[in-house]
Amino acid sequence: MRIRDVGRGHSLDAPAVVAIEDDGRRRQVIAVGQGALGAPARPGLVLAHPFRHPRVPVGDFVVADALLAGLVRSFAKSIHGFPRPLLRVLIHPQHELEGGLTPIERRAFEELANNCGARRIAVYEGPELADRDINDALFSKLRN
Repeated sequence: MRIRDVGRGHSLDAPAVVAIEDDGRRRQVIAVGQGALGAPARPGLVLAHPFRHPRVPVGDFVVADALLAGLVRSFAKSIHGFPRPLLRVLIHPQHELEGGLTPIERRAFEELANNCGARRIAVYEGPELADRDINDALFSKLRN
């Protein structure tokens, strides 16, 4: 998973994994990304991969939401010292889906971005874009 601030040139690459402690009564997120992989193994600790599913791009929405929120929060703190609101977000699923995203899958990605504080959201399917292409081609459509 990659998070980029295209305006400032900062980025964060992290594994799409969440460490969840499950004691049988409740589930609690312990760490996300690299921190989840480094979490010490113990009973009840599960590593969840929300985007690993053979048929759909988001296999577990709740875990994906926790992952994205945690990564965005740590990314914003690392480059700004405090979380700042996201104004525009591009979600770009990297794996090929036969026939493309369905409206439900597209909506799931939009909701994930919305839950992280995005005010403008674009879901893009296609080859990887350069930063200038993201700003010029996609977000110009969102500036209204």
